[in-house]
Amino acid sequence: MSKQVEAQISDLNNQLDEISRNIQELNATKSRLMADNADIVRLLEEAESRIQALNRERSTLLSLLEEAKRNVDDEIRVRVIQILDMQLLPSNLEHFQMAIRYLRYWYLSDALL
Repeated sequence: MSKQVEAQISDLNNQLDEISRNIQELNATKSRLMADNADIVRLLEEAESRIQALNRERSTLLSLLEEAKRNVDDEIRVRVIQILDMQLLPSNLEHFQMAIRYLRYWYLSDALL
């Protein structure tokens, strides 16, 4: 009977050793997974921080773009007005020349009377 008990004790010790090894492997795996998780959380936080910085930069660039568009629109308006004024110059010159001729004629005719 004692050989049976010794065999059972030996089997139980072997099982206990195997369970202990499994627990150690699981603990090592758990530690590795926790470290991996910490790295992933850190990377995620860095990525979120970069996204926030990029969103701020995007907002700034959009504001600058809108300002540049307004400046271009203003410049276009000014140039169009200048072009229109330049196109009207010959017509205005003719009117002024006619007015000067009229005034000369009127002045001369008034002076002769």
